[in-house]
Amino acid sequence: MRKILIEYAKPGMILGKTVFTTSGAILITTGTQLRATYIAALQQAGVEAIYVDDVMSRGIQIEDLVSDETKYAAKKAIQESISKSKSDQLVNTVAIQNIIKSIVEQVMMKPTVMINMQDIRSKDEFLYAHSVNVCVLSVLIAKQMGYTPEKLRELAVGALMHDIGKVKLENNYYRHRTDFNTSEQDIYETHTRLGFEMLKKNRELSVVSAYIALAHHEKMDGTGFPLKQKSEKIHEFAKIVALINEYDNLLYNSSYGHRMKHYQILEYLSSKAYVDYDPVILKVFQENISVYPAGTGVVLNTGEKALVVHVHQKM
Repeated sequence: MRKILIEYAKPGMILGKTVFTTSGAILITTGTQLRATYIAALQQAGVEAIYVDDVMSRGIQIEDLVSDETKYAAKKAIQESISKSKSDQLVNTVAIQNIIKSIVEQVMMKPTVMINMQDIRSKDEFLYAHSVNVCVLSVLIAKQMGYTPEKLRELAVGALMHDIGKVKLENNYYRHRTDFNTSEQDIYETHTRLGFEMLKKNRELSVVSAYIALAHHEKMDGTGFPLKQKSEKIHEFAKIVALINEYDNLLYNSSYGHRMKHYQILEYLSSKAYVDYDPVILKVFQENISVYPAGTGVVLNTGEKALVVHVHQKM
């Protein structure tokens, strides 16, 4: 199968991967032959891309770190946490911990492979899907860095809840925009302190997990926010989530302007080593994320067009 933007979907194509609604209900199942009405429904739901199974991509398998069921259970837990937080209630830590346990177990069981994290999400579920993706990928990187299961769970909680402070802001601040004016940027930056204060109130969550919400926009050179801490002062949990947060934003946040190709995103992040991101964490990230994920179309130096079938570790 291969991933295509929804505007390139045509009637007669075969859906390669089930598409779910924000609530986790099935919208269109794997193997369905697309019709114009189905494509219109996907566009109406805000789905920006889909996987299709055709002759040129047959046999290409997309690696998933965690199951779709776990992803949607995590999204549901985030939705419920957001709902409670808006009314100043404490989040359901039992539900969060159960999801975290499942995510960590599945990532730990996964063999060492180059991971493709380009999932399918709709515009209206950006915050939920972003939180889940950041959590899953942060756990992968930390696993490769030798973290114990206990430390992975502590990291995962903070990674999953890193943007919870945004629920106290208006919806137009859920995604960062490059055209924020000074006043808007100041408001946007408050989500870090707000999230920390919200999570800190819950005695069942560690302070270190809460700290991730506070410090996931800090930078190695001290130009981040809100504390403007430099490298040696920033906890490693926050350094991991800072990198993955930016990666996922560049991958999916169309409000950043021109959408970058995947290899361009990785090149951009590499250029920020020592300045924004920890070089050790960045190296582990590079060793585990495909520059050209399976199913990606490429043009060879001969001018021929091809699809990536499989990616080897550290290639």
